[in-house]
Amino acid sequence: MEPDAPEISRPRYNAELAKGLIASGRLRQLLDGPVTIGRSGRTDRYGRTLASLTGPKGNVVVILIQESLAVRYEPGREAYKRRELHWCSNISK
Repeated sequence: MEPDAPEISRPRYNAELAKGLIASGRLRQLLDGPVTIGRSGRTDRYGRTLASLTGPKGNVVVILIQESLAVRYEPGREAYKRRELHWCSNISK
């Protein structure tokens, strides 16, 4: 499962930056303690290694998605718009 989280380096809106900072802080909390890295042997379209991270509280991606701090990545323009609305719900469609 490939996650997508709000941007903090190049956010589209201030709301996305705010949610990205919250997600980043939560990620730090979830990685506090022993962490197991499960490499999938795959890379994403940017060449980044895909892996699962399991911390003391469980699978990091699953937790972030459950807490609405990340979403499952889906390709395409419509999926991009859905992610944009998820992070920045106050923008007009």
